[in-house]
Amino acid sequence: MKTAVNKILHIEYNNPKQNELLYLIALFFEILAMTIDLTTMKYTYEFINIDLIIKAFRYIGYAIVFIKIINTSYTKNELLLQIAIVAVVGANALVIGRVQFLAFMFVYGMKGLNFDKIIKRICLWVNIALILTVVLAYSGLLQNWSYDIPGRMRASMGYRYPSIATSVMLYAWLTLCYVLKDKLKLWHVLVLQVLNILQFLATDSRTGTAMIAVMLVIFYAIHFFKDKKIDQYFRKILVHSYWISSLISIVCALLYNPDSPIWASLNKFVSNRIVLSMDAMQQYGVHFFGKSIDWVGLSGLGYIYDELPGDYNYVDCSYIRILIDNGIFFFLMIIAGFTIVSWLAERKKNTYLCFALAVVAVYSIIEPRLCQIGYNPFLLTLASVIELQKQNSKDKSDNIESQMII
Repeated sequence: MKTAVNKILHIEYNNPKQNELLYLIALFFEILAMTIDLTTMKYTYEFINIDLIIKAFRYIGYAIVFIKIINTSYTKNELLLQIAIVAVVGANALVIGRVQFLAFMFVYGMKGLNFDKIIKRICLWVNIALILTVVLAYSGLLQNWSYDIPGRMRASMGYRYPSIATSVMLYAWLTLCYVLKDKLKLWHVLVLQVLNILQFLATDSRTGTAMIAVMLVIFYAIHFFKDKKIDQYFRKILVHSYWISSLISIVCALLYNPDSPIWASLNKFVSNRIVLSMDAMQQYGVHFFGKSIDWVGLSGLGYIYDELPGDYNYVDCSYIRILIDNGIFFFLMIIAGFTIVSWLAERKKNTYLCFALAVVAVYSIIEPRLCQIGYNPFLLTLASVIELQKQNSKDKSDNIESQMII
């Protein structure tokens, strides 16, 4: 199969440069498709079949990344681990659909590539897309939906819902900060803080805005403490971000007491997210391979439809959503995977990656974007777990860190 593909497409087997190019082309189509899908474009230009275009972009990306995957060499242990992961994601796909299964091809496809090189391209793409979306929205070329929620008037800035706009900005700017690392200047932080305030005035996304503000300050402060004891302790704490964040989410949903003033205040601060998580767990339960749920949120209300198609049940917490949607096995795989990647980053003294992963972990408590590559490019670091597997003693004697993607 590999030989036939190589001959037809005139590509060398396991050629690093060709594989990187194939992967970048595939990833570009995936991110472009999701970016368009997040905006109001298909409702602004209804005479164009935007859904068909999005689907075409996605499947072009899947086809190209598949070619890259079969054009990559694997050790026996790497292949066995990858098969086990595919089995879990595949079993999950039988329950809730193939979208997650196909998207995870980009994680498998990262084998043999360098994350820092890939994320530089992603950073450019997502920030250009963000700028274009906002400019088009405020120039009248893209619908800028407004939501009149009691006591809050919220604009979506060209996206389908205000919190989507805030999430796109957080991940775009997190990616930018990670790419810049030590080159992140004070004036960069100040400009982004001003833009953060402007997006808050439009979207009224309180927790997301607070996360962006804190993220920018800490990212800038990291280089002042580099190679000091505090830097080492900071990394060791950040390694535990995922299991702690997921545990907090689950415990809050299970132990929430509406009669407690403390619980009520906390739930109000996070815009009723704890109650919605509790209700979802009680109503749908938790299964080994997940359950297909029709989530009903406010996105598009007053534009796509005049009233909600069902009872509002939307859960924003990534950890609760993954547990309900994807099931226990997938949930444990994701938490373990990100924890291992955080440990690898700590081992390499990569404080910037440790912190970026921690930001994603904490933000995932209030937003369901953890496993969506179009938002969270740090999902691709999970491929480094696969590359830890070694086939024989010769592999084991090599420098493991030099063979990892991060």
